[in-house]
Amino acid sequence: LAARVRHPNVVPILDVLVHQKELFIVMEYVHGESLQALLRAVRRSEARIPLSILGAIMVATHEGLHAAHEARDEKGAPLGIVHRDVSPHNVLVGADGVARVLDFGVAKAMHAQQDTQPGMVKGKFSYLAREVTRGAPATRQSDTFSPSAVLWELMTGQKLFGGPSDEERLRAIIRGNYPSPGEMNPELPEMACRIVMRGLRLDHEARYSTALEMAIDLERELPPAPQRVVGEWVAELCSAVL
Repeated sequence: LAARVRHPNVVPILDVLVHQKELFIVMEYVHGESLQALLRAVRRSEARIPLSILGAIMVATHEGLHAAHEARDEKGAPLGIVHRDVSPHNVLVGADGVARVLDFGVAKAMHAQQDTQPGMVKGKFSYLAREVTRGAPATRQSDTFSPSAVLWELMTGQKLFGGPSDEERLRAIIRGNYPSPGEMNPELPEMACRIVMRGLRLDHEARYSTALEMAIDLERELPPAPQRVVGEWVAELCSAVL
């Protein structure tokens, strides 16, 4: 399913191999770093991510997600793919200045046979939508909640759902009453904060209906930096690794 997603903001799958009953997925190599590693580097430097670069990364992330949501089979029927694990670990930002979503390893078609065991929650707890923690199926709207939690973190420099244990993180998600990123960083544009909070609404029907819809709003309120500028930022921040 994931191999059917073809978009500049999705790491493409080139081949699938089977060896001694194990499955290997061959993906395109991205010369860059994960958003998680970039966040760590920013925190070490005690700086903030420039809003234009933040906008470029998150617009690209949402456009990549939308491409997956819109993927169709050879007959044109929607596959209903949802990622279910959007987090800073699963966004790569290349030295070419392009952000790409990867690892659809826990994604599946919503119409396919359910393989999740009762009581089993897939995905990283700090970025899960509340309805998913309660056992509801993952949807496009839960896939827009997760990157909204990522965006909140990028804007403030701290996790929205922190805590030393999975239990505490889950409690924070379920509790609701999430603070606006503007409360942590007063320099943020008010409209950009409203976009984040709409993506984080507890009622999934009150969120953006598509990731593309959110990408368009982000592009307007956080005008993306040019690809060249994003690439230079990545190269400078992670020069030793690259």
